[in-house]
Amino acid sequence: MRTLLIILMLFSGLFSQNAAEIKKQIKKSGLSETQIRQLAKQRGMTDAEIDAKAQDLGITSQSRGDISAQQEFDGITPFLPFESVIQLPADTIFVEVPIQGDLRYFGYDMFQRDPAIFQGSGLGALDPGYNIGPGDEIIIMLWGETQFRQVLIVDREGFVFIPEVGQVFVNGLTMNLLESKLFKVLSQKYSSLIAANGGNPTTFLDVSLGNLRPLRILVVGEVNQPGAYQVSPATTIFTSLYYFNGPKPLGSLRDIRLIRNSKTTASIDFYDYLLSGKKMNDLRLQLDDTIFIPPRGKTVTINGEINRPAIYELKDKEGLLDLVSIAGDFTTKAHLDRIQIDRIVPAEQRKTLGMERMVIDVNMNHLQAVGTHLELLDGDTIIVFPVQDLRENYVDISGNVSRPGRYEIKEKLKVNDLVELADGIISDTYLEMAHLVRFNNDLTREMFELHLGQALQKNEQDNMVLQPHDSLIIFNKNNILNAFKSVNILGAVKSPGEYIFYDRMTINELLVQAGGFAKNVYKVKLEVMRVDPQTTSLNKFGNSLEMQDFVTIEEFGQISQNEKFNTLQPHDIVFVRADPNFKLNQLVSVTGAVTFPGEYALLSPKEHVSDLVKRAGGITQDAYPEASALIRDSIEVNIDLLKIMKNPGSNIDFNVLSGDEIHIYKHPNMVFIYGEVNNSGAYKYIPGRSVNKYINEAGGYSSKADRRDVSIRYPNGEGGEIKRFWFSPSVMDGSIISVATEEREEINRTELAKEIASILSDFAQIALTLALIANM
Repeated sequence: MRTLLIILMLFSGLFSQNAAEIKKQIKKSGLSETQIRQLAKQRGMTDAEIDAKAQDLGITSQSRGDISAQQEFDGITPFLPFESVIQLPADTIFVEVPIQGDLRYFGYDMFQRDPAIFQGSGLGALDPGYNIGPGDEIIIMLWGETQFRQVLIVDREGFVFIPEVGQVFVNGLTMNLLESKLFKVLSQKYSSLIAANGGNPTTFLDVSLGNLRPLRILVVGEVNQPGAYQVSPATTIFTSLYYFNGPKPLGSLRDIRLIRNSKTTASIDFYDYLLSGKKMNDLRLQLDDTIFIPPRGKTVTINGEINRPAIYELKDKEGLLDLVSIAGDFTTKAHLDRIQIDRIVPAEQRKTLGMERMVIDVNMNHLQAVGTHLELLDGDTIIVFPVQDLRENYVDISGNVSRPGRYEIKEKLKVNDLVELADGIISDTYLEMAHLVRFNNDLTREMFELHLGQALQKNEQDNMVLQPHDSLIIFNKNNILNAFKSVNILGAVKSPGEYIFYDRMTINELLVQAGGFAKNVYKVKLEVMRVDPQTTSLNKFGNSLEMQDFVTIEEFGQISQNEKFNTLQPHDIVFVRADPNFKLNQLVSVTGAVTFPGEYALLSPKEHVSDLVKRAGGITQDAYPEASALIRDSIEVNIDLLKIMKNPGSNIDFNVLSGDEIHIYKHPNMVFIYGEVNNSGAYKYIPGRSVNKYINEAGGYSSKADRRDVSIRYPNGEGGEIKRFWFSPSVMDGSIISVATEEREEINRTELAKEIASILSDFAQIALTLALIANM
C-alpha cells in the first residue's frame, strides 16, 4: 500500500494504533495516494500537516502535489481545523454503484476515479470575475523611472499594506478594479505614473496574482459525504463533483445546482458532458458557494437491443424518443415494429384501471416517422426485442458437390442451377438418385426422389423449381456401392489395424503400411483368414491360409513366390504371430553388500537367488545376509540369504524373473520399537538383549498399551506374537518390536453416576429399614 493511505486513517479515530495496524485496516480501501491526499486536503489538512503526520508514524511521503493554490498560506487559519473534521468509516468514501440485474445506473461510475485528473490546470488565465479575498497573494511591480516589486498578502480584514503608502482595502475586487484602485493610490506617491504637461508617463504599473487561497464550498443533498470542502480556486461546478465523488445513486445527475447567496445561480446537466463532452453552464466557484444535489428524478430502464442498456434519469418533458437518443439508439438487430413498456401503474390510477402493472406495445417505426412525444413514467422498463433469427431466401445443398452450403434463392432457381452455383458435382457422384427435402407450411417435411443425371440434362420432370428452405442432398457412388473395401493386419506389427484395399494388393505391401514387424520380434508365422462371398453354408465362416514355418524379416520376401498366399482379397485378415521361443536378454539387478553389484542377464529360466549371488562374487564381509530382500514388481519380500546359500536350489531359494532385484543389506546395529511405549524409536542393538529389556529402555509400556499383544518381526521376515507368560525372546539386529493399543470400552459417565446413585439409594433404604427394626 502506498504510504499516504495511512493519513486517511487518522480521520477515523485510530491514533491509539500503530502503523502496522493502520496499514492493515486501510488495505481494503483500494484508494490511490492522490485520492488519499486530496481527501485529506478536503477535510482541512495542508500538505505540511499530511507530511508531518506521516513522519510521526515513521513514514516518508512518496509524492507531493504541486498545485500551489492548495497550499496553506501564512497567517490564515484553515477553514476546517483538524479537530472539527467529520469522521467517516474508510469504506464509505467510495460507494459502489448499485446494479439491478445486469444493468447499472448510467453515469455514476464516472466518479469512482482519481479526482486529480479531472481538475483544470492551475497555470491557465485567471477568471476576470475572480474576487480578491483574504489569503490571496498580490504582486505589484513598478518599472521605468521608478522601480520596485512588492508581494502583498491580503489579511483577514481584506487589507494589504503597501510600504510608504499604507493600508488599502481590496477585499471583493476583481482584477480590473484592483488594478484601477492600486493605480490611483500609487499615483499619489509616484507622480511619474501620470503623464505631465501632455507628455507620456515615465513609470508603469503591473498587477498580478501569485498564490491564491483555497476556496471553501459546502456540499449538501444526496451525496455520500455532505459537508464543507476546500477546493482549488480554479474549480468549477463540474470539477467540484470529483472532490466528493459525485452524487450517490439516489441523487440527480440532471439537475446539479449551484447556490450562491441563497439563490440558485446555475444548474448543470451531467448527461450533457457524458453524451457530448460539453460542459454547459459550468461556472467557476466562489468562496462559500453551495453545491446542492436534489433527489434523482424520473428513472426508467431500457434493455435489449439498445446500444447502451442502463438505468437512466429523465427530465419531466423527456419521453421515449429522448430516452432512445440518450441510450445511443437501437442496435441493428432491434425489432422496431413492437417494443414494450413494462409500467407500474401510478397509485392514483390503480383503482380506476383495476391493475397495478401493465404492458404497453409501441410501434417505433411509426413513432419515429411522425415524431410523436410518448411520455414515460417513473419506474418504466422498456424492452427492445431482437428480430427473428430466421432467413427466408435460401436453399441448402450438401453431399458430393465442390462447394456444399447455403445459397441465396432467386426467382425460378432449379436443381441444375443450384449445382452450378456449388461449382458442380465431384467425379464419383451417384447420378441415379438425389433427394430434395422440402418444408411444408405446417413445418412437416416432404422428400422428393429425382434422377440427378436427368436433372443436370434439364429434364423438366427431375429438374424441379426450388422453394425457400429446400435442401438438396447428392450422394457418393463409391459409398453407396461400398467401393472402398478394406483388409486388416493384426499381431506383431508396429501399427496393427484396418487399411484400404486396392487391386492386386500383397501381404508385403500391407506389412510395409503397418510399419513392419514390432520391436524385439525376430521371426514370425503368418496366417491369412479369408471369407468366401459365394458360400451358402452356415457351418463355415471362411478359409485359413497358414505358413508352416517361422521366417525372419529377410526371409519374408520369399513369400511372394506363392502368389495365391501373398495376394490379398477384400476383407482378408492377416495375423502376424511372433516366435514364442525367441527372447531377448532377461536382466536381473543384484545390489547391496555383494562383491560385484550391478545387472546380470539370466542364463536360463531356472536360475535361483543363490546362482545370481554367486555370479556377483558372493557377499562382502559387512553383509547381513539374514536381512536380504527380493524385490519383484515393487513388492519387497524378506529372505534369509544365509539359509539360502547353505541350501541352494531348495524350496526357500526363489527362481528369479526378468526385472527382479536382489538386495543384500548391511548390519544396521539398531532395533526399532513402535506403538504403545513411552518413547518409541530406534535403539542400539546389543547382542543377547531380550524384548522386555528393549521395552524398558523405551520407557516401558504406556497407559494405553495392550501387554498381551506384543509382536516382533525379524529382518528375515520371520517373527510373531510374544506370549506374555513365556520367556522373553532374544532380538536380532534390525528387528522391529510392536506394542498394540488396548481396546477399552468407553465409560458413559452419566449412566455410571445414575447406577451409583441407585445403589446408594438402595443402601440407604436398607439402613433405614434396619434402624426401624432395631428401634421396635
